[in-house]
Amino acid sequence: MHTPLISNKEIKEVFDLSAKAVAAIGTDEFPPILCRICEYLSAYDTVMGYAFIPGELPRPLFNDFHKREIENCWIPYFEGAYLLDPFYELSKQNVEDGFYHLRDIAPDDFFESDYFKNFYVPTRLRDETTLIVNINESVQIHLSLGLRDNRSVLTTDDLHRLDLIESLFISLIRSHWPEIRSDQICLRIPDVLEPIWKNRSSYLAPHV
Repeated sequence: MHTPLISNKEIKEVFDLSAKAVAAIGTDEFPPILCRICEYLSAYDTVMGYAFIPGELPRPLFNDFHKREIENCWIPYFEGAYLLDPFYELSKQNVEDGFYHLRDIAPDDFFESDYFKNFYVPTRLRDETTLIVNINESVQIHLSLGLRDNRSVLTTDDLHRLDLIESLFISLIRSHWPEIRSDQICLRIPDVLEPIWKNRSSYLAPHV
């Protein structure tokens, strides 16, 4: 007998959380609800969101990290590690909206690369999928789902379950962040990233 990807109980929970997400659009309560839906439907246990704008540092949006992940993932990523991120490279290729799994888009030598050894391994990341949403012709929002528990990779069913909410999440994200421009600070920059944001030119300079 075929086992459904999602049970009736799970469908109801996702519908309930989705209704809360709609009601929370435009408020600080919106990102945590997105995290809850993603983590409820899959084995991913951390979520972070950011925007890519050409010529700018990624704009931090939110995360549900513990202090350890803030220190060894969130801050280093925005200090410059993002420049070697396969998802950053993907963002420059005018890809369509949707979920992208790391193992489908990373170069063949990714797991032997300096980025993997020096950034990825210390973060305890074991697997990653990112939802890319094009806000306009040049700005993308990335919703990065990370696996940091003892499981090595996500199952095919885990990834298919995310596909069920893809169109919903794209619509929700566009509604919550309808416009992000490089000349308009319309995001709340977390206090821990203020020095990076204020000195963003100096962080970018060594990598030009």
